[in-house]
Amino acid sequence: TEIYTLSLHDALPICDFEKVQSLDGVFVANAYAGSSDKELQTYITFDMGREWRSLTPPAFDEQGLPSTCKPAQGCFLNLFGLVDQEGAEYDASGLGRFYSVPSAVGILFGTGNTGRALDASGPVHTYFSRDAGITWEVVRAGRWAYEIADHGALLALAPRDEATNHLLYTWNEGALWEPCNFTAASAPVNIENLITETSFTSQKFLLYGDTKNSNGKTVGVLISADFSGMHERECTGANSPDTPSSDYETFDLEVGCVLGQKTTYVRRKATSQCFNPDTHPVDKRNSEICQCTELDFECFSRQIGRAHV
Repeated sequence: TEIYTLSLHDALPICDFEKVQSLDGVFVANAYAGSSDKELQTYITFDMGREWRSLTPPAFDEQGLPSTCKPAQGCFLNLFGLVDQEGAEYDASGLGRFYSVPSAVGILFGTGNTGRALDASGPVHTYFSRDAGITWEVVRAGRWAYEIADHGALLALAPRDEATNHLLYTWNEGALWEPCNFTAASAPVNIENLITETSFTSQKFLLYGDTKNSNGKTVGVLISADFSGMHERECTGANSPDTPSSDYETFDLEVGCVLGQKTTYVRRKATSQCFNPDTHPVDKRNSEICQCTELDFECFSRQIGRAHV
C-alpha cells in the first residue's frame, strides 16, 4: 500500500509549486497564510516537504537601504508562481515566476514583494538567490524577464514595466550588470519574455515582444542576442575547486542534511568571468550520509520505525 503524509497545509487548489531544478529535495510553493483564505505566502523546503519555512527577506531594499522587513515582525519575501489561469488567487500575467534551471546549481530568480503576503497591486520587484533560496537580494526594482544561460555563468534581464531598446547581462552573478543595445529594432520593444535553449548551456538568448512600426502599427518582434563572440575565456580548474588558480568552488546547502545526506556540488565562482564548456556537467562530488536523530523516526501502526531519509 502506498503511504502518503500531509506536507503543506492550505496550498493552492491550482498547483503553485515548483522544484528547484539543480538540487535534490528543494521545492518552493505558495500557500494560504494561517487561517486566512485570501493571503498567500511563499514557502521553501530543503527536505522533500518534511519541513517548510518562509523566505527570508533581503537585507537591503530596492533602493539599497537596510530593509525594514523583519521575519520577527511577520514580514517575509513572497514570490509569484505558476498560477496564471482562471480561478487563480492573483493575476500572474506579466509576472515572472520563481525560476531555476537544472544546469545552474543554487541559482534562482523570482518576482514578488516583501510583506505579510503576496500583493500584485503594490510595488513588485525582481529577486535573485545564489544559495538555493536561503538568502535573497533585490536584483532590480520592478518587473523584469530573466534567464539563466551557460550553466549559470551568464544571466540576463529585460524590463517588463516599460518598452526598452536593451537588455542587461552579467558574467559575475549580478556584481556588475551591463547593457546590450538592440540594433535591429527601430523603436523600443515591449518585452514579453526572454529565453535560451532548453539545456541552458549556450550563450545565446532570444527575446520576443512587440513594437510600433513606421506606420504606427503594432508588430511582433524577435531579437537574438549572442554572447559567444565576446571572447570570454573558458573556465578551468574544475578538478581543483576552492584553490586560487581554479575558476570553480564547492557548494552545499547551509541547512544541514537533505534527504539523509549532505551533498557537495562544484560550480563556477561568481567572481570568475569565464564561460563553461557546453559539456560541463552538474558536478556532485561528495555525498556524506548523515547520522540519524530522533527526528528521523516516525510512529506508524503503533510501532516506531525509521523514516525514509
